Amino acid sequence: MNSNTLDILKKTVSKESGPAFYVRVENCLEKMIVSGKLPAGARLPSEMALSSELGINHQTIRKALVNLARKGYLDRRQKSGTFVCNMRKNMNIGLFYLQESTEDYMNEAGRYIQQECYRHDLDLKHFVYDENYFASGKFATDVLKMNLDGAIVAMEETDICREAVLELVRKKFPVVSYNNCFPLTAEIPQVRNDLALRTRRMLDYLWEAGHRKIGYIADFKNSESARAYHEFCQEKMINASQRFMSLEFNGPYAKWLQMPVDQIMRGFLSSNPDITAVVLRGIGIQVILKQLSLMGKKVPDDLSITSLGDNILCELAHPPITAARLDYPKLAECTVAKLLDLLQGSPLAEMITQVPEQLILRESVRRLLP
Repeated sequence: MNSNTLDILKKTVSKESGPAFYVRVENCLEKMIVSGKLPAGARLPSEMALSSELGINHQTIRKALVNLARKGYLDRRQKSGTFVCNMRKNMNIGLFYLQESTEDYMNEAGRYIQQECYRHDLDLKHFVYDENYFASGKFATDVLKMNLDGAIVAMEETDICREAVLELVRKKFPVVSYNNCFPLTAEIPQVRNDLALRTRRMLDYLWEAGHRKIGYIADFKNSESARAYHEFCQEKMINASQRFMSLEFNGPYAKWLQMPVDQIMRGFLSSNPDITAVVLRGIGIQVILKQLSLMGKKVPDDLSITSLGDNILCELAHPPITAARLDYPKLAECTVAKLLDLLQGSPLAEMITQVPEQLILRESVRRLLP
């Protein structure tokens, strides 16, 4: 046990009011074990040593340690000492996301969440549903029956998804929203990138490059990103109505697959021959590149393309696509850390943690100004 953990114990028992001293010591040690501040295998000081450090009777210390051993947190070995058990091996975490979420996004995000959970000895289970399921109102009830200790949700910015997770929050179930799942609200603990700021940075970059007629194509018309685009156009006194396109959908994943995305994209490009650049969010790069090729147009000579999400397709496209890259390892690290705080009952330092993005400049944008 290091000096930091001893200091935490001292502060706990030094409070003027509160439960009995053995309860304070027991609760404090339990939280440190669950959080990992006291790692599995760590040896605790002897009862007499703790009694001396904390200034309380050694019988009080013994009662706290015996209770923790009964709960399975400590292993009291005769003549060897008291050791921390590995409690978190049995903690089950659910990762929930929509079937409509793009496969490459969830592969990237899920990989780092899996790695972070493994680092903290958490057993991660994946669950995939479509939006109709969340609309049924069964989500919170079903999650509570799954023998899970906590959940991470990565869903779309819809009232249906938000309400489903809010129900879990109201039931005091440990849950953290991952990335751009919901509009900012103080009720849902979340780790996210500021989508509006990300959109604005991309638009400002295109504007600085000389583009004055910028199109926007996304999967949701009322997202933070879409609102940021409209605010940008109002500020620059640009008519955004015709240059804005959303492929919003509801219902099962099969409905999304049946949408004539190629035709819709071609119609948008044909009706906006004057745009010099376009910002994509949630729409496949290959779709717009295919339609531009069929129309005899080249990137970036005829149209500059940017994406609000970076992936392998952006890197392999010809030419490679300028994109906003999310820090997935940092997002995963902060998400799991926040969930661990909830699991141990610790107050959150902040309900919403923002993780900035990085603008990756590639050859898909043509500068119209020197």
